[in-house]
Amino acid sequence: MVYSLNQEKSPILYHNQCYLESVSCELSLEGTDVVVDVTPFPVRIEEMIAINIKHANQYVLKQVWVEGTNMFMGKLPVHISNSDTINDRVKHSGEFFIGACSEPNMRWKLVFDLTDIESGQSQTMSVFFQTKRS
Repeated sequence: MVYSLNQEKSPILYHNQCYLESVSCELSLEGTDVVVDVTPFPVRIEEMIAINIKHANQYVLKQVWVEGTNMFMGKLPVHISNSDTINDRVKHSGEFFIGACSEPNMRWKLVFDLTDIESGQSQTMSVFFQTKRS
């Protein structure tokens, strides 16, 4: 797992990964963009977090989860409640919940798999973010 930020705090991508520095994070998948939005931002513990994942309609969203990167918390489910197709884009809407733990500053990874409808090839994508307990 490798990620970094440039001076303007724009995400620098490494193998289908990005770091969430604002409400939205953009990844690239075979020449098309994949956009992940979360609200509220910054992500808060013990609060429902809304998520949108938008991608080209040539892909199918297979699974989505959140896991801790600096402490094992298991795989936390992301519940996708709605999917809409507009033109050649698909938008999945859902939510997830992160509980409090003993570590005051947690690092997380949102992981999702997109499968190409034609080739059957699956791509795993990751969005990194942090939470702070107050």
